[in-house]
Amino acid sequence: MAVAVERVFPEAIHRLCMWHIIDGHSDHLNTIFSRNDDIEGEMMVCINQTYTPTEFENAWDRFIDKYELRDSVTLRNLYDLRERWVPAFFKKHYCGRMTSTQRSESFNRMVKSNFVDHQTALHRFARRMLDVVVSRKDKESAETRGCEGVPIVKTPWPFAEQLSRVYTRAVFKVFEDSLHDSVYFRIELEGSDGIHWVISHTKRSEKHDWCQRQFKVIVDVDNGNFSCECLQWEHTGMFCPHLLRAFVHAQVEKIPHMYVLRRYTKQAKSDVNYDRRDRPMAGPDGVKESYRTKLLSYDAMQIVKLGRRSKVAFDRATAVLKGLRKQLEEIPPDSDVGVGNAVTSGKDAESVADTMRAGQSMSMSEHDCERVSRRPPPRSMTKGRASEPTEKVKLGARGDKKCTRGCGWCGLKVGHNSSTCPNNPANFKRIAEANNKGKRKRGRPRGSGVGGGRGRKAVRRNLIDEWAEGPVGGECSMRSEEGDDDCSVQSGGDTEDLSE
Repeated sequence: MAVAVERVFPEAIHRLCMWHIIDGHSDHLNTIFSRNDDIEGEMMVCINQTYTPTEFENAWDRFIDKYELRDSVTLRNLYDLRERWVPAFFKKHYCGRMTSTQRSESFNRMVKSNFVDHQTALHRFARRMLDVVVSRKDKESAETRGCEGVPIVKTPWPFAEQLSRVYTRAVFKVFEDSLHDSVYFRIELEGSDGIHWVISHTKRSEKHDWCQRQFKVIVDVDNGNFSCECLQWEHTGMFCPHLLRAFVHAQVEKIPHMYVLRRYTKQAKSDVNYDRRDRPMAGPDGVKESYRTKLLSYDAMQIVKLGRRSKVAFDRATAVLKGLRKQLEEIPPDSDVGVGNAVTSGKDAESVADTMRAGQSMSMSEHDCERVSRRPPPRSMTKGRASEPTEKVKLGARGDKKCTRGCGWCGLKVGHNSSTCPNNPANFKRIAEANNKGKRKRGRPRGSGVGGGRGRKAVRRNLIDEWAEGPVGGECSMRSEEGDDDCSVQSGGDTEDLSE
């Protein structure tokens, strides 16, 4: 794998996972750790708490001599691979706070400890994985809601308030912890230029005398140049307590944007590409359209950001984009665009070829519609054996019968009893229901609910009985002409005349 990575990605930095290195030697290391309870803790301090290769070499030699482990073959093998997995040897390379495969391992542990175990059935596993997705979405929503509110800053430093508006809530909490740890350091000026400082730790630990207690820091406020000897920002993108102590002493009001990585900000997902198509499309040259979309989207977003700064830039960008769109509409699309590296065939390819020969210019949406297949997807088979239309329905279990017992109703030994006998009148209803199963419409049949139909049963009023009580919800008009009393009652649009 190391040879392949070096050939394919010559500029990539290949390192080994620290967790897997220690886990691969866990059997031999457990034997060493059983000698003394402090061996494991001392070893992890040498690995994780060293800043430079020289400091690691000194710490490792003191650790080996203190517990007399010179003869250990396992520790010698780990030491020979130190440049591939110890963080002190690649501090100058950015890793995004991940020196192991902790992203996948932590998710794997979270799923196993909270949702599934070794006894989870397959159908329950699918449901539990949906619960995992819902829980992650809820956590992201909580992070979004937390970022929408006004952040609470413990220390009212100007640069802290600036980062509280930019960083996410989780990252800003890590920043505040580092800012709190900066109070344990003392700062002294080195030289007369006013930009070089020496940061010293006030709480010195006598247990580990090899630890580095002084760090050189460069804080150039005028030119916006900040760096520390521990290389924490270069390694993780987060500020170390040494730099934050210098920020407080130099009264830095604003941190340059180049020191605020976008992956830690609230706008980390603002320019993510979106495509409704779920299948990877590729052209004849093998380049996927998702890759082209990614590059074009990045350039387009840069044009948008530059064009919105002023009216002149906006007018210029609009005019150029309109001219570019007309030029691109005249260029015909590739005739053999398909899923992956496959080529479209059949009616889809013929429709695209006919369109190209006709010289019709299509927009992006129309072109996408031409490439989408209109053929219905294959129908999946349901579980169980499908019954034939002419198959006669029989009660009881399927399969061959021994036919050793006679029926209590008809007396025949043909493999049925009185409860499944087709000649028994008590079974006629069950046979009819089995024959009509799946042939009627879905849902509750009409008339089976309350009122015998759709909705409640309509109650017709007897208006003669209600005449003495007066009209209810309607109008009543009485007129007396030529000695006859006529009453017309209107209710809900229906009119009934009552005459005495």
